[in-house]
This record gives sequence, C-alpha cells and structure tokens, in this order.
Amino acid sequence: MIDFFHKLYREELKILYTSVFIRKIGASLISIFVPIYLYQNDYSIIYILIFFLISSLVYLLWNSTGAHIIARCGEKHAMLFSAPLEISYYVSLILIPKFPIFFVIAPILLGIYTMLFNTSYHLIFTRNSHEQQRGREIATMGILVTLAGIISPYIGGLLAEANFNLLFIVSSLFIFVSSIPLFFTHDTFEKIHFTNKKLYRDIFAKSNKGNFISFSAYGTEHMINLIIWPIFIIITVGTLTKTGLIISITTILSLVSYYFIGRIADSFNHKKMLSFGTYMHAIAWILRLLATTIGSIILIDSFKGIAQKKYSIFLGQQKYTQ
Repeated sequence: MIDFFHKLYREELKILYTSVFIRKIGASLISIFVPIYLYQNDYSIIYILIFFLISSLVYLLWNSTGAHIIARCGEKHAMLFSAPLEISYYVSLILIPKFPIFFVIAPILLGIYTMLFNTSYHLIFTRNSHEQQRGREIATMGILVTLAGIISPYIGGLLAEANFNLLFIVSSLFIFVSSIPLFFTHDTFEKIHFTNKKLYRDIFAKSNKGNFISFSAYGTEHMINLIIWPIFIIITVGTLTKTGLIISITTILSLVSYYFIGRIADSFNHKKMLSFGTYMHAIAWILRLLATTIGSIILIDSFKGIAQKKYSIFLGQQKYTQ
C-alpha cells in the first residue's frame, strides 16, 4: 500500500490528487441526494430527468467555448474558476423551493462548472501520468476518490436528515477548500487546433460511430445511476441516513477492488479486460432488478461497484493512451 501511494509525491500529480480528493469529499456528501432533494420537493421523476438533461445539453453546447477558455486561462485556473460556479450551483438548489426559476438556473451552472473541471482535470492527468504505469496512476486517483466517498454519503445523509440547506453549505465549504492547493502551482496552456465546425463534424463522423454509440450508452447509464437509483433506494429503505449508509458500505468494497485491479491492470490486454469488465457491468444492472431489501441492495450494488471499477480502470488506460 505504501508503494502504491508513493505516486502522491510526484510533484506534477501532487496538487491534482490533493485538490480532487478534497473536492470529492464535498461532492460525495451531496451528489446522491440532489435527485432525492428534488423528489422530496414534489418534482416528478420526469422533471428531475429534465433538470439533468438541461445540464447535459449545456455541457455539450458549452464544450467548444469552454475549451477555448481553458486554453487561454490555463488548466489549473479553469479548475479554480469552476469552484465558485459549483458553489453557486448548491446555492441555487437551496433557492429552488422558494424561487422555481432556479430549477432552470441550477442545471445550467452544473453543466458549465462540470465541463470546466472535467476537461481541465483530464488534460492535466494526461500530460502528467506515465503510460507504463497508467493503470496504477488511474487506480491511485480512483482510490483517493473512493476514500473520499466512503464516509461522505453517510454523513451527507445525516446532514440531509437534519436540514438539506446545511448539507449544501458544508459541501460548499469543501469545494472552497479544494481550490486552495491550485494556487501553489504553475499553470499549463493547451493550444487549440480545432474549429467548432470541425469538432462537430468529427463527432458525427462515420469513423467515430462506435465511440458515439459507446459513450452515449455510458452517459445513459450514468444518468440512471445518478438519478433513478438514489430515488429507488430512498423509496425502498425509507430514510436519507440509511440511503447514505448503503452507499458508504458499497464504496468500501469498491475501494478494495480498485486497489487490486489497479495493481494488475498494466499486465493485461486492455481491450480484452475492458470487454470482460463491460459484461460484468451489464450483469450487475440486470441484477439490480432483484434488489428489494437493504441486504440485497448492498450485495448487488457492491457487485456493480466492483464491475464498474474494473471497467473504468481499463477504459481509462485506453482513453489516456490515445
């Protein structure tokens, strides 16, 4: 384990690891509870899906403009700028019950800050990771993210049970603190070599058909996992605290699998293992149909977590190598 975490002290990755770890604590406190919060404020599942659809459309339309902004201001500065936007998103959620217009404003903020953060993060990681050890480095980041998410959902459930606004405030504090490490580093600037017309032509090109279908399916799965699954759990178990506890338990099991899969990832054929992980992931979703009690939810969700970690490590190897 000590050998595994020595990557934390590589100068170029150190700040990224630290910032993402702190930020993930704040995000893990709240992420599964946003659809539940909207559901408990009398928004139907259709409206909740529309909420996140707006976010996805903003992300898509903002992508090109955001990439040019990142190129001009620098990757770490873009990550830094995304923090106040994320905090503004949480404030907007607080205001939704009194001012319904924020039901539209909040997902717009979500789409903008997510694009700035995600794109900057992947650029930094791609530049500073090492191809021969990328499986371990992806797993290192995955372990840190998973560590941040072990106790956070349970604590988030306790806070939400007491007061949802308190949960949003505490999450915002972690997001604010996560931006501090970014001040202690030099920035890098990626030159832009595309036009908007070329970008969208490449996306819908025949040669990218497989990627388009694959990532569309991945996005659909992510949305269901983000929106429908938390609502299903709260309906099944009845309380926010139990919901958070279930997520925390399954996260612990995912952490163990992430560590061992990461250690062996660089020794296997990436495409074959990605295919195997995909089949496991698909089976896990079918098994979710059988989850009707707390015990079965924990068991099946743990299996899905392990399958997803396996899938994400080998997908990450493919993505960062290209």
